[in-house]
Amino acid sequence: MKKEKIFLKWLGGKRKELPIINKVIDKLDINNYYEPFLGGGSSLLNILDKKNINKAYLNDNFKSLIDAYKFSKDKNLDYLKKLNEFQIIFDNSNIDFYNLNDEYEKLKLNSKRKVDTTLKKIVIYTYIRNIYNTTKDEIIKAASLIFIRKYAFSGMFRYNKSGYFNVPYGGTGYDKNSLINRNLYFENYDFDKCEFFNLDYKEFFNQQYFIKNDLIFIDPPYDESFDNYNNSTFDKQEQENLYENLMVLKNKCNILAIMKGTPFILDLYKDFDIISYDFQYNVNFKNRNKQNFKHILLKNF
Repeated sequence: MKKEKIFLKWLGGKRKELPIINKVIDKLDINNYYEPFLGGGSSLLNILDKKNINKAYLNDNFKSLIDAYKFSKDKNLDYLKKLNEFQIIFDNSNIDFYNLNDEYEKLKLNSKRKVDTTLKKIVIYTYIRNIYNTTKDEIIKAASLIFIRKYAFSGMFRYNKSGYFNVPYGGTGYDKNSLINRNLYFENYDFDKCEFFNLDYKEFFNQQYFIKNDLIFIDPPYDESFDNYNNSTFDKQEQENLYENLMVLKNKCNILAIMKGTPFILDLYKDFDIISYDFQYNVNFKNRNKQNFKHILLKNF
């Protein structure tokens, strides 16, 4: 059976950097695994695949993301049905578009091209994106998040002034993506070892009890990031708060972190072992992120 490498595409995902991470942790014995900024889950799945850990304690302040993890772990039938429903709507070119909402009429009037399959998919994506932005239902919110992360342009995060996610459909190159039976790909991973939290990272740290062979993996929003995370900022004050929390934990357990190697971060973490390497970003939106940059891997072991 196919074995997924990520839970879903996420801003700042670490799938491409796993070979570097694995070299560092290759001979490391890990008791419990902690991740306060879970995101797309590539590091988690890597750890579950390569290490015989006791438990994984996983946190993110993005509620609908954590809900999606929980629903996947529990194989929640309503959640899985909603994922399949969204996929069927997206794939079915014979759907009655006039009954979706007014998005179809607006696009038809504003478009000079004929109403083709691509235009229909733009309509459906926009329709489900609107569901994500407005629903109060936790299951529908989580399922629509998974959908828009699969089909949004270049995996971007962007919100308008009203706080609504507004990244457009990625185009026909994304049509091969599928949500149907996606949970089957995770059956080779022991999700029973995983406990999920939706907390601020400081509160998450405060609720845990760390011992010598535990590993905390840190992948925070980057200094000089070109996007806000979860419609909120992670500024230099938060970077300093994170550093202070890690300094408290430095002598209690193993810490491994990946960050963008800005002068501010390099100076802040000068007491840690630092491995620097080149990294190329996939997105360079309006020149707000340099494509080539130094990433640093920080560790205390």
